Amino acid sequence: MDNTPCACGIKGFFMDVRELLADIPVFKNISEKEMDAICQRFFPFNYKEGQQVIKEGDLVKEVGIISSGKLTVLMAANNDLIECGCLTKGDFFGSGSLMVGKLSIVNMYSRTHVQGYRLSRKDFIGILNSYPHVKEYFYKSAIASFMRAFEKVNNSLSFSKKNIDNKDESDFFPRTIKKALIYIEKNFMNPLSLDEIAQANAMSRYHFSRIFKTKTGASLKDYINVKRVQRAKYLMENNDMNVTEAAFAVGFNDLSYFSRVFLKLEGVTPSHYKKSFQHVSQVKIKQQSG
Repeated sequence: MDNTPCACGIKGFFMDVRELLADIPVFKNISEKEMDAICQRFFPFNYKEGQQVIKEGDLVKEVGIISSGKLTVLMAANNDLIECGCLTKGDFFGSGSLMVGKLSIVNMYSRTHVQGYRLSRKDFIGILNSYPHVKEYFYKSAIASFMRAFEKVNNSLSFSKKNIDNKDESDFFPRTIKKALIYIEKNFMNPLSLDEIAQANAMSRYHFSRIFKTKTGASLKDYINVKRVQRAKYLMENNDMNVTEAAFAVGFNDLSYFSRVFLKLEGVTPSHYKKSFQHVSQVKIKQQSG
């Protein structure tokens, strides 16, 4: 990997980094002096086409932002690699590891010649700790990116009882985790606990919790909450349920907690989401009738 600054010189190099970061809303309200300090932590990189940038299970030591080219994101499943995303100019990579610890849960390859800027994980963590709103942004982005990737992998796998019985534990998900995912899919609208699901799989809560997070990238609680919020959105959109009805229908028994979880995952409150959807529906009706 070539890390030599480009011919435009140090000034041009920092301008490139600043311009890339300026397109990310959370960096816009940081002072110029502080942005200078942030930009100085970055160094240029070049990846050849087809080069592996990140390997699943490896320690993520650096975080980068792309200035040109494309990175392909893949996850292992059924002894194969399933494409679950593509990163282009302005996208960060490596930051998703923040959600699951220091190890990557994905593979990344350069689809084309890729250029950009990187900084050490330590420096990146330092920036997040200095600016809580930036930390919140990247944490939400990591969750959203992971869930999109997981859904693509999940859709490519058959979680039928027949497949679970016929496949061995060398697959992407251990048999116990597959059973847990099926159980959650069928029962997430009911009260569920870590102890209940762990016992159903003949495992201790600690052992099950560790394996579940390692293999899915999310805690059991976070995974169930994502399922519930997704279903709540569907009920508000298609069954004309109000926020309270949808919250209780999907398994939340505390409306304020539902609102906090919804805001964290979707970036808006459930009430705002409901109103926005109603507004869009009304506009469509008017357009059709007009």
